[in-house]
Amino acid sequence: AADQIYAEAGGGTTSGNFLLLGTGAKAIGTGNAMTAVNDDLFAVKYNPASLADNVNTKIGFSYSAYFENIGHHYLGYQRKNLGISLQYLDYGKFNRTTYSGFNQIQGNFSAQDICAAVSYGYKFQYILDAGISLKYIKSKLAEFSANAMALGLGLQKEFHIGDENIRTGFSILNLGSKLKYVSKDENLPLTYRLGFGYSILENMRINLDCVKQQYNDFGIQSGIEWNYRNTLAIRLGYDGLNEASKKIT
Repeated sequence: AADQIYAEAGGGTTSGNFLLLGTGAKAIGTGNAMTAVNDDLFAVKYNPASLADNVNTKIGFSYSAYFENIGHHYLGYQRKNLGISLQYLDYGKFNRTTYSGFNQIQGNFSAQDICAAVSYGYKFQYILDAGISLKYIKSKLAEFSANAMALGLGLQKEFHIGDENIRTGFSILNLGSKLKYVSKDENLPLTYRLGFGYSILENMRINLDCVKQQYNDFGIQSGIEWNYRNTLAIRLGYDGLNEASKKIT
């Protein structure tokens, strides 16, 4: 007996999923639980409100090597409450074949995903921090390409309970137009994030994020960081949304 099986398996369709990749040593090391973090250059990717408290100039670069020569690059620059970033995913080279014979190689082609973003954070005195990111996204496969625009919106607030400080954050990411290749357009991976950060000791912090991605189940991301004299950081994390590994970082 035979029947049809659909590749989507009822899970819906999104494009531009490279926007969900973790970026930066601190973020990846703590399970990508960064929604309530405001002291890291790469936190703006998870919540643009992290820029509201930034008083320094920062520049940083991150590179991650994946399987089959896939490379993920991220370059970020921040000056006070303004930030710009460039995210680039290179899929490498592929053999170009014909429909009839997959062993008939006719050269090769490449594929890339690019996201350029401008972000701004604003502090509403002692009430809360807010931020916004405007993204231009381009996806390229051989001679075909697709473009989209997206917004990221975020909030952060610190609560004082006795002698304890708990920082919270909320963000909506990848809210925008669709990527269209030739004739079919697909949604961007709309993501909702709610995060909490708590300092156990002066140099130890725990972060917890609750994340909901479009067409995907609700997931938990959490991590702990111990910092020695702002020189050495030891991190441990759990990324419940990572389906390609054992989720421990």
